[in-house]
Amino acid sequence: RERWDQAIAQYEAALAQDATLAFANTGLARATARADLDAKLVNLIGSPTLLFDDAVSADARELLEQAAAVPEPGPRLTEQRTELERLVALAATPLKVELRSDELTTVTVYRVGPLGMFATKELELKPGTYTVIGSRNGYRDVRRTFTVLPGRALPPVDVICSEPI
Repeated sequence: RERWDQAIAQYEAALAQDATLAFANTGLARATARADLDAKLVNLIGSPTLLFDDAVSADARELLEQAAAVPEPGPRLTEQRTELERLVALAATPLKVELRSDELTTVTVYRVGPLGMFATKELELKPGTYTVIGSRNGYRDVRRTFTVLPGRALPPVDVICSEPI
């Protein structure tokens, strides 16, 4: 029934009576591993923005491999695996973002690089939070932070240095 915490408690109770019970030692190890897998899956599914980080996304793919290797996974694990696969795919899918400037401001997007001067530029960015900096001699720099979310269109981001120093 995939109630791993209850299974752990039962195995520990059996081992408290007799620490040499082979079935309880084996069962405790299996239940503990499954409870750990379940907790990690629940955490990632409950906080999908964690997947915007490349390292976490890579860990999630490894976790999916572990889940796929479980014999007789059960309906809960199967459902968790399907949902996490969907979330990992969404987090890896770039979305279009339009940047607008005045052809006088030099624009740089952190995590992407320098883009130079332009009127409009369209980028494909993976979901996550980005900071764009605009600079122009004789004008105050501008900084805009925006978040790209899966399935949500982002309005154009204006990056124009217009305040003289």
